[in-house]
Amino acid sequence: MKPNSKPYLSMRTGLIGELIVQKVAVQYVDFCFRTCTGHPADLILDHQGKLYRVQVKTRHKSDKNNKVQYCFDFACRSKNERHTTYPIEIYAFCYMPSGVVEFKASNTMNYTNYITDGTHLDEDTERESLQKALDDLNLSPELNVSDYI
Repeated sequence: MKPNSKPYLSMRTGLIGELIVQKVAVQYVDFCFRTCTGHPADLILDHQGKLYRVQVKTRHKSDKNNKVQYCFDFACRSKNERHTTYPIEIYAFCYMPSGVVEFKASNTMNYTNYITDGTHLDEDTERESLQKALDDLNLSPELNVSDYI
């Protein structure tokens, strides 16, 4: 494969994104490690005795509309059905070239694309979005007393 071919650049960009997300995550969780190549999850977070599988999505802003689009199309991995059915708890969106990371719980996402211009990102985005993702994953349903009386 040529060094400047698109698959090589995609793999390198993805690896850089995974390393950036890992660097951010280890500041806030008990432990974070990368999985092996080809594993459906890119990272595993260990926090307060629970494990969370993380899928990292890394993209650059578009030259056309100054937005970032993250696709959840697994067609490129159609040879391995495990990638389409493997449960991911957290998505980590890495904005390049700034390297800012935004976390989202997978149970709050019901779409196939995430498009943003990144204007909501600030210095607290990483910490706040990771906390929100963990909160969203660990919330217990609230009982409505009036339904049971």
